[in-house]
Amino acid sequence: MTQQEFETRVQVKVSTQEYWHINEVYNNSDLDKDEFCKLWVKMNQGRVNKAKEQAKREAEDWKQREALYDIINRDWTGKYNEFAHTSFTKTQEKQLSEVGIELTEERVEPIWGHTVRDYKLVSTILYEIEKYLKVA
Repeated sequence: MTQQEFETRVQVKVSTQEYWHINEVYNNSDLDKDEFCKLWVKMNQGRVNKAKEQAKREAEDWKQREALYDIINRDWTGKYNEFAHTSFTKTQEKQLSEVGIELTEERVEPIWGHTVRDYKLVSTILYEIEKYLKVA
């Protein structure tokens, strides 16, 4: 059994050195690949669960990043100086909010000293997305 076959079956990445030890045990057993891997998973359940959780988080992060890329790659010609709250859909607003990008910003009004919420421009939101994605 190759390292790739093993990792595919158990859904855990292992180092080359660790795989050599695992393969040695496998070669000295009388189990077929699937039986051996099922037994390994059972004996390493905590590690397998942690790897599955990590893979799930990475998949969710990737999906979120794809949604943000879809937003910045949309044709924004002529809309850069419009207010963001009139240009983004509710779904897009939710996606932005999930990564900490809000369509408004607070500032303290200089004369009276009270807090005011201003709408951000589309160009500002696009910059913040690019900054979040580390492409700016």
